Amino acid sequence: MQKVFHGHKFDKNHIVKELGDCLWMIAEACSALDITFEEVMDQNIEKLKKRYPDGFEEEKSLFRNKNDI
Repeated sequence: MQKVFHGHKFDKNHIVKELGDCLWMIAEACSALDITFEEVMDQNIEKLKKRYPDGFEEEKSLFRNKNDI
């Protein structure tokens, strides 16, 4: 997606392949650490619910609490 911001044409087939690479790397990391995709997704959802209890807000995104990762 960075190339699109740099003026390149969006190529959906290319991004599908790149996203596949990202998923492969995440799957490998989960496997090596004995973590499931479900655990990662569930924790991410809980983190976002706490961060944005009333839905996404740009201000809360820009000025998060110090320990909010």
